[in-house]
Amino acid sequence: MLDDNYTKKYPDIEELRRLLLVLKNNKDHIPVFVLKSKYKKGYNDLCDKIRCSASAYALDASLHGLKVHISYANEIATIVTNVIASSGIMHQFSTAIYKNQDLDQFVKLTEDLREMILTSLSVYLDAGIIVDTSHKSNAA
Repeated sequence: MLDDNYTKKYPDIEELRRLLLVLKNNKDHIPVFVLKSKYKKGYNDLCDKIRCSASAYALDASLHGLKVHISYANEIATIVTNVIASSGIMHQFSTAIYKNQDLDQFVKLTEDLREMILTSLSVYLDAGIIVDTSHKSNAA
């Protein structure tokens, strides 16, 4: 379970938690084929809200505190995109969110993604092209 400090840092996580509880409750009480047919609009709207909330959280949590020199922005964006694509993490995100409705699993995956991104950018971090301000040692 996420602690209060975490929810203070990412207040939108509570909205995602609420949306996942609604999805779980719906799936627990209504067969999925009924949700996708009779309640299609509401179900799709809920899934869209979850997707937007989860995407915003994953982006913020995996890249927080990273400051990139503008000259390298496109290069860094390409590296991050390739890390995401090659990691298979998007499927794992989807499973955590839509199949399991497991926020803790999703948060752990975003932490894993951040580590993969930082590892892939280590040369740039070492060279000072990227500064990670989330660490006290790098903060001014």
